[in-house]
Amino acid sequence: MALINIFYKKTPSILAKTGYLAFLTLFFILNISNSYAQILSKEDVAQIPIQPQDSNLRTSFWDWTLFKTSRKGRQVCYIASTPIIRTQDHLLRGEPYFLVTNIPNDADEITTSSGFIYKATSDVEISFGSKKFYLFPYMAVAWADNSNDDIDIIKEMQKSDEMTISGLTRDNITFQDTYSLIGFSKAYFRLKEECK
Repeated sequence: MALINIFYKKTPSILAKTGYLAFLTLFFILNISNSYAQILSKEDVAQIPIQPQDSNLRTSFWDWTLFKTSRKGRQVCYIASTPIIRTQDHLLRGEPYFLVTNIPNDADEITTSSGFIYKATSDVEISFGSKKFYLFPYMAVAWADNSNDDIDIIKEMQKSDEMTISGLTRDNITFQDTYSLIGFSKAYFRLKEECK
C-alpha cells in the first residue's frame, strides 16, 4: 500500500508508530467521513486500504468520543472529535477531525485533518489562546513533529476549553476550525484506563 509506505517519514520517534497511525487515520476517515474521498484523486483513493469492520463505539464525553477496534489481533484505541466552528464550508472539503491515539509503551499521538489537502510547504497551526504548536502535514493529515510536542499538546488540551486548527490548503486558501475541549479530560482518562 503505497500511501501507508509514504507515511514512514519525518523523525525517528515517529517511524515505529506511523504505520499504526496511518491505518487508524484512514480507518477513521473511511468510517466517519464518507465525503472525504471527494478531496482526493482517484489515484489517491485507490491506495486507501479497505477499512476493517470490527470498530466499536465505546462511549461519549460531551464533545469527545472513545473508539476501540483491532488490527491483526492488536487493540487500537483513540478518542475523536469534530469542530464546533468551521470555515470555508462553501468549498469542497471532507469532514475535519482531531484524534488522540493510545500508543502502547510510548507517548500518545495526535492526528488531525481539516478536510483539505494541505499545502506541503506550510505548517498547520494548533493554538490554545496565545500558546501555539506547529504540525507537519502530508496530504490531508497532520501530526506533531515529535513525541514531546504530542505530550505538550495533550497537556494543553486537558487544561483548555477549546483549541483552533489553522493553515493553508494546497490552493493557498486559509482555513480555521475551532474544537471544543469539553469532555476531553474525561475521555482521555477513560482511554488510558481501557487501553492499557
